[in-house]
Amino acid sequence: MKLPGKSVLVTGSARRVGAVIARAFAAAGCRVVIHCFKSCTEADALAAEIGAPVVCGDLTAPGGAEAVFRAAGHIDILVNNASLYRHFEVVSGHDRDKSYFETNAAAPLRLLELWSLQPLSEGAAVNIIDRDALSSQTGGDYLASKRRFLAGSNEFARKLAARNLRVSAVLPGPMIPPDEVADKSMRKTRPGLPLGRPVSPDDLAAAVLFLAANDSITGAELILGGSTTA
Repeated sequence: MKLPGKSVLVTGSARRVGAVIARAFAAAGCRVVIHCFKSCTEADALAAEIGAPVVCGDLTAPGGAEAVFRAAGHIDILVNNASLYRHFEVVSGHDRDKSYFETNAAAPLRLLELWSLQPLSEGAAVNIIDRDALSSQTGGDYLASKRRFLAGSNEFARKLAARNLRVSAVLPGPMIPPDEVADKSMRKTRPGLPLGRPVSPDDLAAAVLFLAANDSITGAELILGGSTTA
């Protein structure tokens, strides 16, 4: 699928990895829709930079995914990036128990359903999950939500293939935050990583664009940063 001219919704794209992905699609000639929930200032700045509309909304609220998708308009490429990250977010008590599943599984799977209901002759969805979703370790609520998302991603890939709608997943290992995140320790070479370093946001964005553009790929589970044997 040729990317120029395609409409792309990137959830959670006001900052961090989502913003890098949004910039990459804009550079490829796509019409990008920026989604944010609380990061309105950052979303507005990115919108001015790449000339993209902004859709604000809580994807986990009742009817939230529907409202965001309706506001975004026709979408050829869906990138489910919005997530509650165990490395960057501090969540406690009720919010943790409630939010991991709703943010990391229920909301993106609902967006996949809404995307698939459009009258599309071709299209692609790329889901950002986590390499550790393939691990045999339990991982608590966070990894349980990611495993559910991965299973749902594969279900949609099988169901939609006959309609030429492709669904794949990118599973990054530990990530380097973008430059604006002041966590210098994450940028250092670390032992125990197959490549000796975390995954960069630019590498993740390149993987997302590759899966979106390649008409022969669906149901892929693309691991970045090396596989885990845990």
